[in-house]
Amino acid sequence: MWYVLTISLEMSIEYACVFGISAPNPKLSAGLQISCYNDGWSILSVVGKNGRTYWFLFLKLGRKYVYGEAPRFTAEDATKRCEALRDEPFWKDVTFGDLWSRRETFNMTNLEEYVLDNWHWGKIVCLGDSTHKVR
Repeated sequence: MWYVLTISLEMSIEYACVFGISAPNPKLSAGLQISCYNDGWSILSVVGKNGRTYWFLFLKLGRKYVYGEAPRFTAEDATKRCEALRDEPFWKDVTFGDLWSRRETFNMTNLEEYVLDNWHWGKIVCLGDSTHKVR
């Protein structure tokens, strides 16, 4: 228990993610993977079967937070941030607003970060998904 508590206190949050699913856009075809990099925000998306777009909007927060201090985001917070990027180019002549206006669902969460100093203890070794932090 002490080890888990230590990790929690050292975890930091500098980025958040608004993630969502949007209805098909005729300008985006199934199979496209689109990455859009900008100063302070980026988008990763995949256009899936029947044209539904699965997207992740990564946002740099105004400062770095220690675990437990970071704000919790509401749907209104996510909407405000997404509306501010509505006119930004996404891919060719498609804007983020084109994705946003077709949204079916969305949510916003902090992206907590921590790197373990030690990845083993006795006969236990952390590999793959076991290295992810839990909350």
